[in-house]
Amino acid sequence: AVVTAPTCTEAGYTTYTCACGDSYVTDYVPATGHTFGEWILTTEPGCETVGIETRYCEDCDATETREVAAYCPAEKFTDVDTEQWYHEGICFAIRNGLMKGKSETVFAPNANLTRAELVTVLYRMAGEPTVEGLEHPFVDVAESDFYYDAVLWAFENGITTGIDPTHFNPNGQCNRAQVVTFLW
Repeated sequence: AVVTAPTCTEAGYTTYTCACGDSYVTDYVPATGHTFGEWILTTEPGCETVGIETRYCEDCDATETREVAAYCPAEKFTDVDTEQWYHEGICFAIRNGLMKGKSETVFAPNANLTRAELVTVLYRMAGEPTVEGLEHPFVDVAESDFYYDAVLWAFENGITTGIDPTHFNPNGQCNRAQVVTFLW
């Protein structure tokens, strides 16, 4: 007897062969069906384009896809004009967790970036690594500040040294020279 195991799409069976060469098939087992894993986002949705999610069978090469509705994260902000040049950039930053609004409905696209905000964006780009056990010298950055971990991470990684040895100046506006230095 030769057993042919079922697959995702085909039934299994047993083939019995006699010494004389005659054979017959019996003991059918139904196809197992696909065992799909979790849906994975394979194409990010845009503000006007659908995205795609895909899942893969754990037992064979089969895949399934489904559309993800178009999504514009900037639409919730009353001060973002979706017809302006910055629209897609804002959506990218929000979708990727790099930036949030100033509030639930205000993004402030024309406002300057503070030093704390810029360091926070860089920290989020780095995946928000742990800063446990690290210390920093800045007296103007409190542990309760939203940017505390980001400033600590930036200091420990040589991204900033502050405006002097004990001050970071978190609310200071970033000029272009500071932005490129932080990025560098």
